[in-house]
Amino acid sequence: MSNLKLVKTRDSVEEIHKVCDAALKITNADFAKARVMAAEQSEYNNPLRMATTEHQNGLGEHNMRVLDALENLRDTILKGAY
Repeated sequence: MSNLKLVKTRDSVEEIHKVCDAALKITNADFAKARVMAAEQSEYNNPLRMATTEHQNGLGEHNMRVLDALENLRDTILKGAY
């Protein structure tokens, strides 16, 4: 008897559909709240904890880039839907 495990195959198209659906549900207010959080991370400063400051600043910059890309994805999907 074989020890092969049954592997559930992923439907790539369904996975992409889920991502697109989720992106379309994000509102401008959601983006605004997330941008405030990312800006706070970027502006974080604690002279006694420089490693934490650098880490938070890097996270803030990364999160801003992710938000820009996510908003671009949502807007691109919306343009293509109409």
